[in-house]
This record gives sequence, structure tokens and C-alpha cells, in this order.
Amino acid sequence: RKFGSHRFLHLNVSKDVWKGDVIDIIDKGNDDLPFICGRKYGFLWCKATKSPQCYVFFAEAGIGIEKEEEFTSDEVREWCAPFKFNYDLSISKEQKRIKLSFSKTTPSGVLPPNCLELVPDIVCSEGGMVMTDGCGLISRDGIVFVW
Repeated sequence: RKFGSHRFLHLNVSKDVWKGDVIDIIDKGNDDLPFICGRKYGFLWCKATKSPQCYVFFAEAGIGIEKEEEFTSDEVREWCAPFKFNYDLSISKEQKRIKLSFSKTTPSGVLPPNCLELVPDIVCSEGGMVMTDGCGLISRDGIVFVW
């Protein structure tokens, strides 16, 4: 909803394609990003599938994108999983968070200001493993509001 489906390009790549070619496309510097149909695309994330592997690119600028609507793929990733809250994510977990950000949703309403309370994750005393990983609690009133 934030960006519109027209901003995303899904590239399905067969398992038979040499991985170096895929990395060359994904790992481009900002000046070397691919232009397709008048739009500049940056790599956003990949879907974990066997074959074909699906790589998702984001239209950063170009035809049909106003100057104030221009965002880099890095800015989109930051919007999906802000680094200040996710500094210790593995690449795999970051990709899953980004995928979750673009999963199908149904809007239910806007929560009033100051109704959310940020609480620290529960961390295991042995080994320091995070046990809640961003999961939280919701009141009955919150459920009624969402439902």
C-alpha cells in the first residue's frame, strides 16, 4: 500500500543460470542500477524458492514516479526493518522481515496515538538467545478494535 504494486519487478531466474550473473545484477553500484522501461530498479529482496528463484527489484525513479515519490531500495528496506531495532539480524532473517512487510494484508483501522508500548524482548539467560523475537501482547480492547 505504501509504494503501490507498480513499483515492484519480480525476476524469476532458473537454477541453471550461473550465480555470478545474478550477483552482478543484484550487487550493482547506485550508478549502475538497471534501467527497464524507463525506470531505475534496485534489488530489494529474494523469495526463498527452489527454482525458479525470484528476485524482487524496486523502481526507485523514472517514468511515472514523481520526484517526491523517489526512494532507494535501501530506504525501502530501512522502512521495512529499521536498523536501530534490527541491527543484529542475519541476512536470512532480514529477507523474511522484508517479505512479511509485503505480504497480503487487510486494513482494519488506525490505532490511536500512544496506545502502543514498546517492551524489550525476552532473552534467555543461557546463551543470550532472543525468545520473543518481536512478538508481543495485545489487550482484549485491541483485539476488538482490529477485529
